Amino acid sequence: WEIADVQWNPHPSWSQYILSTSSEKLLVWNLSPSSKMHIERILQSHFRAITDINWHPSIPSHLATCAIDSWVYLWDLRSETVTTKIKPTMGLSAFNESATQVKWNYHNEHVLATSHNKHVLVWDNRKGSVPLSTIVAHDSNIYGISWSRLSEAEIITCSLDKTIKTWDAYADPSTIQPLSIVQTEYPVWRARNLPFGRGILAQPQRGRLALDMYSTDHPEEPVHVFDGFSEAVTESVWRIRGGGNTNHDDREFQLITWDRGSVLRFWPIDAHILQKVNFRSTIPAPVSRRQGIATDVSYRDLLEAQTSTSRAITAPTHQSGVLKSVRVKPRMVHRDSMSTLHVGSSSPVNHFTKPQQSQSSELTGQNKIGNMTMGKGHGKAARPQIDPITWLSGL
Repeated sequence: WEIADVQWNPHPSWSQYILSTSSEKLLVWNLSPSSKMHIERILQSHFRAITDINWHPSIPSHLATCAIDSWVYLWDLRSETVTTKIKPTMGLSAFNESATQVKWNYHNEHVLATSHNKHVLVWDNRKGSVPLSTIVAHDSNIYGISWSRLSEAEIITCSLDKTIKTWDAYADPSTIQPLSIVQTEYPVWRARNLPFGRGILAQPQRGRLALDMYSTDHPEEPVHVFDGFSEAVTESVWRIRGGGNTNHDDREFQLITWDRGSVLRFWPIDAHILQKVNFRSTIPAPVSRRQGIATDVSYRDLLEAQTSTSRAITAPTHQSGVLKSVRVKPRMVHRDSMSTLHVGSSSPVNHFTKPQQSQSSELTGQNKIGNMTMGKGHGKAARPQIDPITWLSGL
Protein backbone atom coordinates (compact mmCIF):
# COMPACT_ATOMS: atom_id res chain seq x y z
CA TRP A 1 0.00 0.00 0.00
CA GLU A 2 1.10 3.55 -0.62
CA ILE A 3 2.19 5.24 2.62
CA ALA A 4 -0.05 8.22 3.41
CA ASP A 5 2.05 9.59 6.26
CA VAL A 6 5.10 8.90 8.44
CA GLN A 7 5.74 10.78 11.68
CA TRP A 8 8.56 10.64 14.21
CA ASN A 9 7.56 11.11 17.85
CA PRO A 10 8.45 14.73 18.75
CA HIS A 11 9.25 13.96 22.40
CA PRO A 12 12.87 13.13 23.29
CA SER A 13 11.65 10.60 25.88
CA TRP A 14 9.91 8.65 23.08
CA SER A 15 12.26 9.48 20.22
CA GLN A 16 12.65 5.82 19.21
CA TYR A 17 9.03 5.60 18.03
CA ILE A 18 7.81 6.21 14.47
CA LEU A 19 4.30 5.93 13.02
CA SER A 20 3.53 4.93 9.44
CA THR A 21 0.33 4.04 7.63
CA SER A 22 -0.51 1.02 5.52
CA SER A 23 -4.01 1.46 4.14
CA GLU A 24 -6.37 1.12 7.14
CA LYS A 25 -3.57 -0.09 9.46
CA LEU A 26 -1.22 2.00 11.60
CA LEU A 27 2.29 0.63 12.17
CA VAL A 28 4.19 1.58 15.33
CA TRP A 29 7.95 1.23 14.85
CA ASN A 30 10.45 1.01 17.72
CA LEU A 31 14.01 1.70 16.57
CA SER A 32 15.60 0.97 19.93
CA PRO A 33 18.28 -1.79 19.69
CA SER A 34 16.73 -3.45 22.74
CA SER A 35 13.43 -3.87 20.92
CA LYS A 36 12.81 -7.50 19.98
CA MET A 37 10.45 -6.56 17.15
CA HIS A 38 11.03 -3.24 15.39
CA ILE A 39 7.41 -3.13 14.23
CA GLU A 40 6.14 -3.19 17.77
CA ARG A 41 2.43 -2.85 17.13
CA ILE A 42 -0.13 -2.83 14.35
CA LEU A 43 -3.19 -0.76 15.27
CA GLN A 44 -6.35 -1.39 13.32
CA SER A 45 -9.79 0.07 13.95
CA HIS A 46 -10.40 2.00 10.71
CA PHE A 47 -12.07 0.10 7.88
CA ARG A 48 -10.93 2.52 5.15
CA ALA A 49 -7.52 3.99 4.36
CA ILE A 50 -5.94 6.29 6.95
CA THR A 51 -5.38 9.81 5.60
CA ASP A 52 -3.54 11.52 8.48
CA ILE A 53 -1.83 10.83 11.82
CA ASN A 54 -0.69 13.23 14.54
CA TRP A 55 1.35 12.72 17.71
CA HIS A 56 0.15 14.64 20.74
CA PRO A 57 2.34 17.74 21.29
CA SER A 58 2.48 17.36 25.10
CA ILE A 59 1.69 13.68 25.91
CA PRO A 60 4.26 11.33 24.28
CA SER A 61 2.09 8.20 24.22
CA HIS A 62 -1.04 9.83 22.76
CA LEU A 63 -1.87 10.14 19.07
CA ALA A 64 -4.80 10.62 16.72
CA THR A 65 -5.71 9.12 13.35
CA CYS A 66 -8.36 9.91 10.75
CA ALA A 67 -9.49 8.05 7.65
CA ILE A 68 -11.75 7.98 4.61
CA ASP A 69 -14.33 6.12 6.74
CA SER A 70 -15.09 9.50 8.46
CA TRP A 71 -13.83 8.23 11.83
CA VAL A 72 -11.23 9.90 14.02
CA TYR A 73 -9.62 7.69 16.67
CA LEU A 74 -7.60 8.70 19.72
CA TRP A 75 -4.96 6.24 20.95
CA ASP A 76 -2.77 5.70 24.01
CA LEU A 77 0.23 3.41 23.36
CA ARG A 78 0.92 2.73 27.02
CA SER A 79 0.38 -0.92 27.95
CA GLU A 80 2.18 -3.57 29.99
CA THR A 81 3.27 -5.76 27.07
CA VAL A 82 3.60 -5.33 23.32
CA THR A 83 1.32 -8.34 22.82
CA THR A 84 -1.57 -6.45 24.39
CA LYS A 85 -4.01 -5.37 21.71
CA ILE A 86 -4.59 -1.65 21.97
CA LYS A 87 -8.01 -0.24 21.25
CA PRO A 88 -8.81 3.44 20.68
CA THR A 89 -9.53 5.46 23.80
CA MET A 90 -12.18 7.42 21.90
CA GLY A 91 -13.85 7.45 18.51
CA LEU A 92 -15.22 10.59 16.84
CA SER A 93 -17.16 10.66 13.60
CA ALA A 94 -18.40 13.33 11.20
CA PHE A 95 -20.76 10.76 9.61
CA ASN A 96 -20.75 10.46 5.81
CA GLU A 97 -17.85 12.91 5.39
CA SER A 98 -14.35 11.54 4.82
CA ALA A 99 -11.67 12.94 7.13
CA THR A 100 -8.54 14.42 5.52
CA GLN A 101 -6.62 15.99 8.44
CA VAL A 102 -6.39 15.71 12.24
CA LYS A 103 -4.33 18.06 14.43
CA TRP A 104 -3.95 18.46 18.21
CA ASN A 105 -4.01 21.93 19.74
CA TYR A 106 -0.55 23.10 20.92
CA HIS A 107 -1.91 24.83 24.05
CA ASN A 108 -4.88 22.74 25.21
CA GLU A 109 -4.16 19.02 25.52
CA HIS A 110 -7.85 18.11 25.25
CA VAL A 111 -8.68 19.99 22.04
CA LEU A 112 -8.15 18.80 18.46
CA ALA A 113 -9.47 19.72 15.02
CA THR A 114 -10.36 17.63 11.97
CA SER A 115 -11.23 18.51 8.38
CA HIS A 116 -14.05 16.86 6.42
CA ASN A 117 -14.71 18.01 2.86
CA LYS A 118 -15.53 21.75 3.24
CA HIS A 119 -15.89 21.72 7.03
CA VAL A 120 -13.60 21.90 10.06
CA LEU A 121 -14.74 20.28 13.30
CA VAL A 122 -13.28 21.27 16.68
CA TRP A 123 -13.43 18.58 19.39
CA ASP A 124 -12.79 18.35 23.14
CA ASN A 125 -12.17 14.79 24.36
CA ARG A 126 -13.82 15.69 27.67
CA LYS A 127 -17.10 16.60 25.94
CA GLY A 128 -17.89 13.26 24.33
CA SER A 129 -18.54 12.64 20.63
CA VAL A 130 -20.23 15.97 19.87
CA PRO A 131 -17.95 18.65 18.35
CA LEU A 132 -17.51 21.97 20.12
CA SER A 133 -18.04 23.79 16.83
CA THR A 134 -18.38 23.21 13.10
CA ILE A 135 -16.84 25.76 10.75
CA VAL A 136 -18.02 25.93 7.14
CA ALA A 137 -14.61 27.10 6.01
CA HIS A 138 -14.29 26.79 2.20
CA ASP A 139 -16.09 26.29 -1.08
CA SER A 140 -13.97 23.25 -1.99
CA ASN A 141 -12.30 20.35 -0.23
CA ILE A 142 -9.96 21.13 2.67
CA TYR A 143 -6.60 19.31 2.65
CA GLY A 144 -4.66 21.22 5.30
CA ILE A 145 -5.28 22.57 8.81
CA SER A 146 -2.76 23.94 11.32
CA TRP A 147 -3.11 25.29 14.85
CA SER A 148 -1.24 28.43 15.84
CA ARG A 149 1.75 28.05 18.16
CA LEU A 150 1.09 31.51 19.64
CA SER A 151 -2.67 31.50 20.24
CA GLU A 152 -4.84 28.66 21.50
CA ALA A 153 -7.88 29.73 19.49
CA GLU A 154 -6.31 30.44 16.08
CA ILE A 155 -6.35 27.79 13.35
CA ILE A 156 -5.63 28.09 9.63
CA THR A 157 -7.26 26.11 6.84
CA CYS A 158 -6.43 25.73 3.15
CA SER A 159 -8.42 24.38 0.25
CA LEU A 160 -8.51 23.71 -3.45
CA ASP A 161 -10.55 26.95 -3.78
CA LYS A 162 -7.14 28.78 -3.78
CA THR A 163 -7.53 30.39 -0.35
CA ILE A 164 -5.89 30.13 3.07
CA LYS A 165 -8.02 31.34 5.98
CA THR A 166 -7.35 32.03 9.65
CA TRP A 167 -10.19 31.37 12.12
CA ASP A 168 -11.06 31.79 15.79
CA ALA A 169 -11.93 28.17 16.60
CA TYR A 170 -13.90 29.16 19.72
CA ALA A 171 -16.10 31.78 18.03
CA ASP A 172 -19.83 31.34 17.59
CA PRO A 173 -20.25 29.08 14.50
CA SER A 174 -23.42 30.91 13.45
CA THR A 175 -21.63 34.25 13.09
CA ILE A 176 -18.01 33.23 12.57
CA GLN A 177 -15.95 35.05 9.95
CA PRO A 178 -12.30 34.44 8.98
CA LEU A 179 -9.75 36.62 10.78
CA SER A 180 -7.69 36.87 7.57
CA ILE A 181 -7.72 35.47 4.03
CA VAL A 182 -4.76 34.72 1.77
CA GLN A 183 -5.78 34.60 -1.89
CA THR A 184 -3.41 32.50 -4.02
CA GLU A 185 -3.23 31.72 -7.74
CA TYR A 186 -3.21 27.95 -7.22
CA PRO A 187 -5.12 25.25 -5.32
CA VAL A 188 -3.47 24.89 -1.91
CA TRP A 189 -2.52 21.38 -0.78
CA ARG A 190 -0.97 22.29 2.60
CA ALA A 191 -0.74 25.49 4.65
CA ARG A 192 1.03 25.47 8.00
CA ASN A 193 1.75 28.04 10.69
CA LEU A 194 5.45 28.83 10.97
CA PRO A 195 7.34 27.79 14.12
CA PHE A 196 8.65 31.37 14.33
CA GLY A 197 6.97 34.76 14.13
CA ARG A 198 3.49 35.13 12.63
CA GLY A 199 3.42 33.56 9.20
CA ILE A 200 2.18 30.76 6.94
CA LEU A 201 3.96 28.43 4.52
CA ALA A 202 1.80 27.46 1.53
CA GLN A 203 2.34 24.32 -0.55
CA PRO A 204 0.58 24.23 -3.96
CA GLN A 205 -1.41 21.24 -5.11
CA ARG A 206 -0.74 22.02 -8.78
CA GLY A 207 0.04 24.96 -11.03
CA ARG A 208 3.20 26.05 -9.19
CA LEU A 209 6.39 24.40 -7.94
CA ALA A 210 7.66 27.01 -5.44
CA LEU A 211 6.62 27.30 -1.78
CA ASP A 212 5.31 30.69 -0.66
CA MET A 213 5.77 32.22 2.79
CA TYR A 214 3.13 34.73 3.90
CA SER A 215 3.02 37.11 6.85
CA THR A 216 -0.18 36.83 8.86
CA ASP A 217 -0.19 40.59 9.39
CA HIS A 218 0.27 41.34 5.65
CA PRO A 219 -1.27 38.46 3.68
CA GLU A 220 -1.58 40.31 0.36
CA GLU A 221 1.52 38.72 -1.22
CA PRO A 222 4.35 36.34 -0.24
CA VAL A 223 7.17 37.81 1.82
CA HIS A 224 9.55 35.05 0.71
CA VAL A 225 9.58 32.32 -1.96
CA PHE A 226 11.40 28.99 -1.84
CA ASP A 227 11.93 28.15 -5.50
CA GLY A 228 14.24 26.13 -7.72
CA PHE A 229 12.24 22.89 -7.69
CA SER A 230 12.06 20.79 -10.85
CA GLU A 231 9.21 18.65 -9.50
CA ALA A 232 6.23 19.33 -7.25
CA VAL A 233 6.92 19.29 -3.50
CA THR A 234 5.13 16.45 -1.73
CA GLU A 235 6.14 17.22 1.87
CA SER A 236 7.86 19.90 3.93
CA VAL A 237 8.80 19.96 7.62
CA TRP A 238 10.68 22.32 9.95
CA ARG A 239 13.92 21.48 11.73
CA ILE A 240 14.56 23.42 14.95
CA ARG A 241 17.67 23.62 17.13
CA GLY A 242 18.23 25.54 20.37
CA GLY A 243 15.65 27.22 22.56
CA GLY A 244 17.31 26.70 25.94
CA ASN A 245 18.30 30.32 26.51
CA THR A 246 16.01 32.06 29.03
CA ASN A 247 17.13 35.58 28.09
CA HIS A 248 16.41 35.55 24.35
CA ASP A 249 15.25 33.27 21.54
CA ASP A 250 18.36 31.47 20.28
CA ARG A 251 16.59 28.95 18.06
CA GLU A 252 17.81 28.15 14.54
CA PHE A 253 15.50 26.93 11.79
CA GLN A 254 15.76 24.88 8.61
CA LEU A 255 13.07 23.99 6.11
CA ILE A 256 13.32 20.43 4.76
CA THR A 257 11.49 19.56 1.52
CA TRP A 258 10.93 16.36 -0.44
CA ASP A 259 9.66 16.43 -4.03
CA ARG A 260 8.39 13.96 -6.61
CA GLY A 261 11.84 13.84 -8.16
CA SER A 262 13.06 12.12 -4.94
CA VAL A 263 15.24 15.11 -3.98
CA LEU A 264 15.69 16.07 -0.32
CA ARG A 265 16.61 19.72 0.26
CA PHE A 266 17.64 21.69 3.35
CA TRP A 267 16.81 25.41 3.28
CA PRO A 268 18.53 27.79 5.75
CA ILE A 269 16.43 30.48 7.41
CA ASP A 270 18.43 33.63 8.19
CA ALA A 271 17.60 36.73 10.22
CA HIS A 272 16.40 38.61 7.12
CA ILE A 273 13.67 36.03 6.48
CA LEU A 274 12.74 35.89 10.19
CA GLN A 275 12.17 39.64 10.30
CA LYS A 276 9.66 39.45 7.46
CA VAL A 277 7.23 37.55 9.71
CA ASN A 278 7.88 39.67 12.85
CA PHE A 279 10.13 37.20 14.63
CA ARG A 280 11.70 38.79 17.72
CA SER A 281 14.86 37.16 19.00
CA THR A 282 14.97 39.46 22.05
CA ILE A 283 11.97 37.64 23.55
CA PRO A 284 12.64 34.19 25.12
CA ALA A 285 11.38 31.21 23.11
CA PRO A 286 8.02 29.72 24.08
CA VAL A 287 8.27 27.05 26.74
CA SER A 288 8.44 23.65 25.07
CA ARG A 289 5.80 21.12 26.11
CA ARG A 290 7.85 18.20 24.84
CA GLN A 291 8.89 15.69 27.48
CA GLY A 292 12.49 14.58 27.94
CA ILE A 293 15.93 16.04 27.34
CA ALA A 294 16.87 16.20 23.66
CA THR A 295 20.10 14.43 22.73
CA ASP A 296 21.72 13.73 19.38
CA VAL A 297 20.99 10.09 18.51
CA SER A 298 21.55 8.22 15.23
CA TYR A 299 19.40 5.09 15.19
CA ARG A 300 20.97 4.07 11.90
CA ASP A 301 24.36 3.73 13.61
CA LEU A 302 22.81 1.78 16.47
CA LEU A 303 21.17 -0.68 14.09
CA GLU A 304 24.31 -1.11 11.99
CA ALA A 305 26.28 -1.84 15.18
CA GLN A 306 24.22 -4.96 15.79
CA THR A 307 25.76 -8.24 14.77
CA SER A 308 24.69 -10.09 11.65
CA THR A 309 22.87 -12.62 13.83
CA SER A 310 20.58 -9.95 15.24
CA ARG A 311 16.93 -10.04 14.40
CA ALA A 312 16.07 -8.21 11.16
CA ILE A 313 13.71 -5.26 11.02
CA THR A 314 10.46 -7.09 10.55
CA ALA A 315 6.92 -7.48 11.74
CA PRO A 316 6.16 -9.23 15.06
CA THR A 317 5.60 -12.94 14.57
CA HIS A 318 2.45 -12.93 16.67
CA GLN A 319 0.72 -10.64 14.19
CA SER A 320 -1.08 -12.45 11.39
CA GLY A 321 -1.82 -9.34 9.38
CA VAL A 322 0.17 -7.03 7.16
CA LEU A 323 3.97 -7.11 6.82
CA LYS A 324 4.52 -10.74 7.80
CA SER A 325 6.68 -11.12 4.72
CA VAL A 326 8.60 -7.86 5.02
CA ARG A 327 12.35 -7.93 5.59
CA VAL A 328 14.03 -4.55 5.37
CA LYS A 329 17.75 -4.33 4.70
CA PRO A 330 19.81 -1.19 5.48
CA ARG A 331 19.88 1.10 2.45
CA MET A 332 22.83 3.16 1.31
CA VAL A 333 21.74 6.70 0.50
CA HIS A 334 23.41 8.07 -2.62
CA ARG A 335 24.59 11.60 -2.03
CA ASP A 336 24.36 13.83 -5.04
CA SER A 337 26.46 16.94 -5.54
CA MET A 338 26.43 19.09 -2.43
CA SER A 339 27.08 22.80 -2.53
CA THR A 340 27.66 24.82 0.63
CA LEU A 341 25.99 28.22 0.43
CA HIS A 342 25.92 31.24 2.69
CA VAL A 343 23.09 31.31 5.22
CA GLY A 344 20.19 33.25 3.83
CA SER A 345 20.57 32.07 0.26
CA SER A 346 17.33 31.37 -1.60
CA SER A 347 18.75 27.98 -2.56
CA PRO A 348 19.03 24.91 -0.31
CA VAL A 349 22.25 24.45 1.62
CA ASN A 350 22.49 20.89 0.28
CA HIS A 351 20.35 18.24 -1.30
CA PHE A 352 20.26 14.48 -1.64
CA THR A 353 18.78 12.39 -4.43
CA LYS A 354 17.37 8.91 -4.45
CA PRO A 355 19.56 6.53 -6.52
CA GLN A 356 18.14 4.94 -9.64
CA GLN A 357 18.52 1.19 -10.16
CA SER A 358 21.04 0.37 -12.87
CA GLN A 359 20.14 -1.68 -15.90
CA SER A 360 22.71 -4.30 -15.01
CA SER A 361 21.13 -4.93 -11.60
CA GLU A 362 17.71 -5.30 -13.21
CA LEU A 363 19.06 -7.88 -15.66
CA THR A 364 20.76 -9.71 -12.82
CA GLY A 365 17.45 -9.91 -10.98
CA GLN A 366 15.72 -11.29 -14.08
CA ASN A 367 18.34 -14.01 -14.51
CA LYS A 368 17.62 -15.26 -11.00
CA ILE A 369 13.88 -15.66 -11.36
CA GLY A 370 14.18 -19.41 -11.41
CA ASN A 371 15.78 -19.44 -7.96
CA MET A 372 13.34 -17.04 -6.32
CA THR A 373 10.21 -18.06 -4.48
CA MET A 374 7.18 -16.28 -3.14
CA GLY A 375 5.40 -17.40 -0.01
CA LYS A 376 2.60 -16.40 2.33
CA GLY A 377 4.65 -15.41 5.35
CA HIS A 378 6.55 -18.50 6.51
CA GLY A 379 10.23 -19.37 6.20
CA LYS A 380 12.68 -18.16 3.59
CA ALA A 381 10.00 -18.14 0.92
CA ALA A 382 8.39 -15.20 2.71
CA ARG A 383 11.07 -12.76 1.60
CA PRO A 384 9.65 -10.58 -1.22
CA GLN A 385 12.53 -10.40 -3.69
CA ILE A 386 10.61 -9.56 -6.89
CA ASP A 387 7.20 -8.16 -7.69
CA PRO A 388 4.38 -10.64 -8.47
CA ILE A 389 4.02 -9.65 -12.15
CA THR A 390 7.69 -10.30 -12.88
CA TRP A 391 7.52 -13.57 -10.95
CA LEU A 392 4.45 -14.79 -12.85
CA SER A 393 6.03 -13.91 -16.19
CA GLY A 394 8.79 -16.43 -15.54
CA LEU A 395 6.38 -19.38 -15.07
